[in-house]
Amino acid sequence: PFAISGSPGSGKTLTSQSLVKDKVRSYYQDKILNPRILCVTRSKKLAENMQMQWQDAVTMEPELGHYCPFFKTLEDL
Repeated sequence: PFAISGSPGSGKTLTSQSLVKDKVRSYYQDKILNPRILCVTRSKKLAENMQMQWQDAVTMEPELGHYCPFFKTLEDL
């Protein structure tokens, strides 16, 4: 697990997406099936935006589509 914090516009979302992609790539290369990846945010809008960005990433890198991270808010948990 890891936590990312910072001021608005500091790159938190970009950093978290990059970390998730790197982790998924390593799972794919190591043939690890069905890992559970959870990204928790404070805002529902951000969780939705991160989900859409993930779908865009899958379009560019189809192998990422083998894994589906969960993007949730604290309230969702």
